[in-house]
Amino acid sequence: MPPSCVENNCSARACAGRGLTQDYSRAHKLLDQAIRQGAVDAYNALGVLHKDGLGKLSDTISDHSYVVMSLVHTCHVGTEPCDELAQHYFQLGADQHEPFAMVSLGAMLINSPDEQEQAQGVKLLFGAADEGSASAMYYLSQCYRYGRGIEQDLEHADGLLEEAAGKGHELAKLECAEMVQSQN
Repeated sequence: MPPSCVENNCSARACAGRGLTQDYSRAHKLLDQAIRQGAVDAYNALGVLHKDGLGKLSDTISDHSYVVMSLVHTCHVGTEPCDELAQHYFQLGADQHEPFAMVSLGAMLINSPDEQEQAQGVKLLFGAADEGSASAMYYLSQCYRYGRGIEQDLEHADGLLEEAAGKGHELAKLECAEMVQSQN
């Protein structure tokens, strides 16, 4: 197994406490190492940690880029969520066409009050859906249902919801079951 996969697997275990003591700070460091070794999926995991406020912001600042340093200063030091830094890492992963990062960033953007950001989120979700992401299909179904970032189209919404359910997406399966019950 390549070193980046080993580091990323260790970081997941450190987050979950499976086989390692649950330690978000260590997970941050391992994810940072995985990114430096080319594991683009680690961007999404790092973004999720920042979105959820797990670990310390200072644990992930190895590149000391201006963007990251300026984002750290807009966030509270400690373990509070930082959407700006999460979005930064999701964007880095999405820029490399990493489907999970595309879905994470797309989900953030479709909930923006800014219509241009919503449209950008929809574009990212389409990209991830093209890669087969059931989560992207589910989010797109919601975009079509409520007209977020795209023109409202209930037929498209239902079709995407059914497709996501067919791929095993749990919320999509529940919503499809509710639709069937409401029709009876």
